[in-house]
Amino acid sequence: MAVTASGSTFRMKWHGPKLTRRIEGILSRRLDQAAELVKAQTIRNLRKNQSWIGKGRRPKGKAKWKAIRDYYAGKPSPYSPSKPGEIPHVDGGQLSMSIFWDRRSKLVRRVGTPLEYGLWLQVGTRKMKARAYLDVTLSENLSKVRAIVTAPIK
Repeated sequence: MAVTASGSTFRMKWHGPKLTRRIEGILSRRLDQAAELVKAQTIRNLRKNQSWIGKGRRPKGKAKWKAIRDYYAGKPSPYSPSKPGEIPHVDGGQLSMSIFWDRRSKLVRRVGTPLEYGLWLQVGTRKMKARAYLDVTLSENLSKVRAIVTAPIK
């Protein structure tokens, strides 16, 4: 109970926990939207980089490895691996098909892949420089993600 300068009293009720739950719910839904956006754009970025160029079917088995050896030997080849810093080129499509997002907690989302070589491509190895496809996608879409998350609450 509070008393005003004129002597009248009034009751004030605090709805802090209820308001906090409502805001967390709204932010959670917005983070879901942002994670879905980053996932979809990552898949698009990976799929637009096809490693097999030209017409016809891509080689399989021994022919595939011959094409790769020819490429590294400087001979004409339909195989075009990605360069360090580029988004990885698609060979079979397993990486793009494995991209997912999940809810780590109310206000944390994760976009990634369960494939071990996805991590190798993202951060690099001793013998291969990184092809950071997730970082590139997030930085390209950061303004959209911010707009989704920081839009006014109605």
